[in-house]
Amino acid sequence: MNMEWILIIAALIIIWLAVKAALKMVVIGFNTAFQILMILVILRIFFTIMPEEVWQQIRELPQLLWPS
Repeated sequence: MNMEWILIIAALIIIWLAVKAALKMVVIGFNTAFQILMILVILRIFFTIMPEEVWQQIRELPQLLWPS
């Protein structure tokens, strides 16, 4: 087998692994976004808590946990 063929096969395997990893990250990102959306929808429907209130609480969380 020619050295060039080995190099081409190795490059194809590396590209395949990189694309596979990138697709996994995209799927994980979409799953996380969907879960956040579901939490916000549940809070709004059942507790009438708006997303802005949740965001405000997230921004104030460090001050609540570590008061200066």
